[in-house]
Amino acid sequence: MEQFFFNPDKFQIARKQKLSKSIPIFILFAGLFLTIAAFNAKALDNPIPFAAGICLAAVLIYFSVMRNLKMQKKMIDSFVLTIDDQSIRREQFNMPGVSIPRKDISKITTYANGSLSITGKSGLKIFIIPSLITDHERLEKVLNDIHPITPPNPKNGFDKLIPLLPVFAIILFFIQALSPNKFIVITTGIMLLGILGYGFYAIRTSKNISYRIKRKIWWLLPLVFAIIYNIAAKLTDDFGLYKH
Repeated sequence: MEQFFFNPDKFQIARKQKLSKSIPIFILFAGLFLTIAAFNAKALDNPIPFAAGICLAAVLIYFSVMRNLKMQKKMIDSFVLTIDDQSIRREQFNMPGVSIPRKDISKITTYANGSLSITGKSGLKIFIIPSLITDHERLEKVLNDIHPITPPNPKNGFDKLIPLLPVFAIILFFIQALSPNKFIVITTGIMLLGILGYGFYAIRTSKNISYRIKRKIWWLLPLVFAIIYNIAAKLTDDFGLYKH
């Protein structure tokens, strides 16, 4: 049996990677929030909602980033990859435990950033091994003895768009919230519901997303109801949830 852990000396690298991915999303959310606040302030001829929105967005971004970094440290410290004669197992704080029997491994893939993924025969069991692992060369040798390690298949158009779906969703919500045009509101609303539905399913079934995020995904339901309500309101020639 062999075990591999996250390299504690590379936490700062992991932290920078986390920030580079999360901060742009926070900024987009803050921009959407502040734009809606600005429109409401203009409609009410009152700058207070906009000023309050700036303060609230700044506070939320700061505490969200700090909380995520603290959680990431716990997850990194608890990462254990165990390889024995029967299976490959990954255990980690706040993450679903996953185990794939060696005989059921159908693919081991290596990526340009040094990370690896292991896929079971069903295609449903798949987990990611981050690049910042102790004795990475030894890990690759052990895995290659179990199953040949191969590069990823070329991505199709949809696979390339998946990382951009959160950005598309934010932009669509921005348009749906502020547009007075009935056709645009209905069209963007339907597209939003499709993206949110796909995201909900992907997050709930993934073995590489934390329990914390899986719980938080239920907070999308009020947003879904708001989008549906706004579509219904437009269909009945109402102005919907938002004032323009």
